[in-house]
Amino acid sequence: MAKGLAYSNTLKYQPLNVRASQMSLFSEFPVHFVKWLYQNRSKYAQEIGEFSADSFISRRVFGEYLKSTLYQTAEDAQELKKLHFINDEALAIEQTSPNKYTIKFKETAALEVDKIVLALGNFPPPPLAIHNQDFLKSDLYV
Repeated sequence: MAKGLAYSNTLKYQPLNVRASQMSLFSEFPVHFVKWLYQNRSKYAQEIGEFSADSFISRRVFGEYLKSTLYQTAEDAQELKKLHFINDEALAIEQTSPNKYTIKFKETAALEVDKIVLALGNFPPPPLAIHNQDFLKSDLYV
């Protein structure tokens, strides 16, 4: 599973714009990310060096935290059969009762679920609101 555009950067250091102490995935456990950093500091020592809760950690390391936490959550949920990762095109979603949905896929068998998360990725930004857009044709514009 991909980490997404924001956290899959391969630059040596592209920092988050928020301190580590504010980046937990769990509002009820605000130090979760910082605790994860301490538990994994040897693995990311070259990237994070000496750090504290006030440090600005790289986006790549935060992406690893997201991935690690998601996989741990998925592993826990597997026992309860509550989480499915499906990499396929959803063709239709039908509400079959107040709390049940059936998802029909292009390749995968239909699945009945209680909740749905559609991870659609990043969409391109809207066109710039500039009258003369000749600069878009320039090789200097990326």
